[in-house]
This record gives sequence, structure tokens and C-alpha cells, in this order.
Amino acid sequence: MKNTFILITAISFIMVVNSGFAQEKQYQKACKKNTIEEYDKFLSKFSQSEFTQAAEFKKTKLVNTENAWSDFIKKYPGSKYSDTAFNILCKKEYEDARSTSTIDAFKKYVEKYSKCDNIGEIMKSYYDLVKITNTVEA
Repeated sequence: MKNTFILITAISFIMVVNSGFAQEKQYQKACKKNTIEEYDKFLSKFSQSEFTQAAEFKKTKLVNTENAWSDFIKKYPGSKYSDTAFNILCKKEYEDARSTSTIDAFKKYVEKYSKCDNIGEIMKSYYDLVKITNTVEA
């Protein structure tokens, strides 16, 4: 009876270790190919892996849309990737605000993203735009 318990424990341990190696191997394969499809394959097989957040982050970098970054931040708040994801989203939304070049767009951006790394640059652009608008109107 004792030998059976030891054997079952040993087999379980080996299965767990092999599973971890399989996850890492599949994650490395996805990273090497670095495509959305490969990350999707990995994530469909290992949705609760220690590599899941990293794979999701790398996939989001490839998709690189405001919605994708926003979804990542909502899905993984407080993760080791969330600050980077937030700053990438800030920069993407800043480019949108800048492309419209309206005071309203900058004002909305500043209200929404006051904690971005590039807020100083954004505030300067906003004040420059306000100054130009006031000069033109005068």
C-alpha cells in the first residue's frame, strides 16, 4: 500500500514537471514565431499558464490597437505589464488627439490620461494649441 502511494506520488510529480516544460516549450515556440496565430495557439492550450500574461502582452503588441491595449489592461490590472500597456495606450490616444488638433480633444485626453509618462509633453502641446487659438481669435 505504501509503495503504491509513493509510485502514484512520483508519477504525479513527473506529470506536473513535464506539463511545465511543455508550457515553456510552447511559449518559446510562440515567441520565436512571434505571430498572433502562434500566441493564440499557445493561449488556447495554456490559458492558465505562468506564461499567459506574457503571451497576451506580446500578442497585444502585435495587434497594437487602442481596443487591444484597453482590453489587456482590463484583463490584467496590476500585472507587471499593465504600466507599460497603459503608457502605450496613452501614446496611441495622444496621437489621435494630436491628429485632430482641437482643444476639446486635448482636454478630454488630459482628463482621461493625467497619469501618463508623457503628460508634460501633452500639456505643452495643449497650452500651445490654446495660445494659438486665442491669438487667431484675437
